[in-house]
Amino acid sequence: MHKLGFVTLLILGCLIHTAKAELIVIAVSGTESFTPGSNLDPGQPIVVPEGARITVLSKSGEMRVIDGPHSDAFASGEQQNTSSGPSEQWDAVKSFMGQPDTRSEVLGVSRNIDSGVPPTPGVWQVSVDSSGPRCTQASQLTLWRRNAEKEQQVSIRSASNKFKGLNWKAGNEELVLPDQFVVEEGRMVVSVDDDLRDLEMHVMPEQDQDLGSGSLLTWLIEKQCNRQALSLIESVHRGNNTN
Repeated sequence: MHKLGFVTLLILGCLIHTAKAELIVIAVSGTESFTPGSNLDPGQPIVVPEGARITVLSKSGEMRVIDGPHSDAFASGEQQNTSSGPSEQWDAVKSFMGQPDTRSEVLGVSRNIDSGVPPTPGVWQVSVDSSGPRCTQASQLTLWRRNAEKEQQVSIRSASNKFKGLNWKAGNEELVLPDQFVVEEGRMVVSVDDDLRDLEMHVMPEQDQDLGSGSLLTWLIEKQCNRQALSLIESVHRGNNTN
């Protein structure tokens, strides 16, 4: 009986270890040996040729950039805010990385503006080029547009906000909203000249704003803020600040 209990605990321990160690490639540059969305065996050496770089994410929430030449197994460092969440969240990450538009963006970390999911330059920039889910921090909301050639007039309507006649100057891709703007969850309608954008806003709680990159990526994907998730991947892969 004691032996059976020991074996059961051993099996459970192995399963937990395997789940925590699961790895997925999320960005590649300089090599065709890896594909974004593919799984890696954490027990096997990860061979990255000289001049190449890959970025991997573990189910524990740790995101790491590996530069070649490299030939070693993944050695987990300090964890970034423990687990990335339940298995359904991890499945959402893997599903996101398996989408064709996502693979085209992160393979080579190219900024393909014809892609269905073009990333924003910064993680917390809220694109108004189309409607859909968007994520922001609780402290401030910054709008972003791809084409900044002309001056435009902006109006915003949400549950607690109603602004008209905001001037978006020519040459500026960003528009930082006024201090009195209330950052909140829910629907926000933005009018840029005559173009209406219907946005579903998700606000990162202040207590979670120090999340590690891996946990933040999981949150962005869970909220379907795909452009911003791609921006985070690109920033980490290039070694830039993710703010």
